Amino acid sequence: MYMINNKNLSGNKMILLNYVRINELVSRTDICNNTLLSKPTVSRITDELVKNNLLIEVADSYVTNANIGRKPILLKINPKAFYCVGIDIERTSIKGAVLDINRNIITRKEESIKYIKDDNEFMKDVKNVIEKLVIQSKINKQLILGIGISVPCTVDYNTGKLIDYSLNSIPKEIHLKKYLEDKLSIPVYIDNNANIRVLGEYWYGFGRGYKNIIYIMCNHGVGSGIIVEGNILRGKNSVAGEIGHQKIDKNGRTCTCGKKGCLEAYCGTEAICMNVKDELSKGMSSEIRDYICEDYRKITFELINKCASNKDNLCSNILDKAEQTLGIGIANLINILNPEIIICSGEFFKYREDVMERVKEHTKEQLFNLMGDDTRFAYRKDEDILSGVSPAALVFKNTFD
Repeated sequence: MYMINNKNLSGNKMILLNYVRINELVSRTDICNNTLLSKPTVSRITDELVKNNLLIEVADSYVTNANIGRKPILLKINPKAFYCVGIDIERTSIKGAVLDINRNIITRKEESIKYIKDDNEFMKDVKNVIEKLVIQSKINKQLILGIGISVPCTVDYNTGKLIDYSLNSIPKEIHLKKYLEDKLSIPVYIDNNANIRVLGEYWYGFGRGYKNIIYIMCNHGVGSGIIVEGNILRGKNSVAGEIGHQKIDKNGRTCTCGKKGCLEAYCGTEAICMNVKDELSKGMSSEIRDYICEDYRKITFELINKCASNKDNLCSNILDKAEQTLGIGIANLINILNPEIIICSGEFFKYREDVMERVKEHTKEQLFNLMGDDTRFAYRKDEDILSGVSPAALVFKNTFD
């Protein structure tokens, strides 16, 4: 049950609100014809929601014929009636925003957590950011549907417990949801960043209109968020989507997980840097030596791409192999899950020209009976993703779906 201004929004009210939310401008007749609600029920609930400023009546400006008489009245959700807080927790910072239901950002804030000492200080910092956001937004706390939080670790979605959040390089269990709900008395929803990103795409981005989506993040590690028939695929222990640990070569390179031959050991940006370092230590020639002066700590993924763009054979060959291997990993997913769209993001795609197109072609070469010929591909630049927007989708999904 959700309460806004002390009004119950369960049952038929939520059905009606959700229909208006999805379709944006609708008439009362539209609602009757496309839901199971009767005409008297629609009329009664609509009048109540309009009276309480949750819905707004709008004259249909497209009807201009004076002979028709009174213009039809359409309905839309009042954007000032529903708000949520979106929090994106990264390794060294907390980014937050307050948004209305139309994804308009009311206010935003970012604070460093680089030097936090323990889990209690971490939880307090998250709470403080949320409280500051609410104060800055100047909105009534009763209008906040919930708080959505994205974290870079495994999450027990049902309890909101962070399973292995890294504090000072030490994995910790942190009961963040319980702490925040006890302190703030607002519903809190927490998920890992890959699931949050795919949900944001499903609600607001390239995934709108699709029900089967795979969102791939290729940075330091390789992970994914997966939506099947409109729902996030979590698995028994909430760790579905760890595509970086699918096996590409059982006797291959060692992964950070300690096993050999994982996809991440070939496509993760740190693994690529280590691969270049290993080859240089064997005496391989490369332009990159001119930049690092034998200090291997100066090797970065950006620098490797720069040298590859200058036709350096070592860097080009390693990146080519990584692109081919990522294509194999994506093809495995398509062959198993048959998604409608693959959305790729991360530093892996950032520097080299046409990398997305090459990965797409490598993927299609590996597909079973061309089953993915109609699978759409999209590239999401990191800067396209507004901090807080995707975590906000987690609140709206739990409220309206």
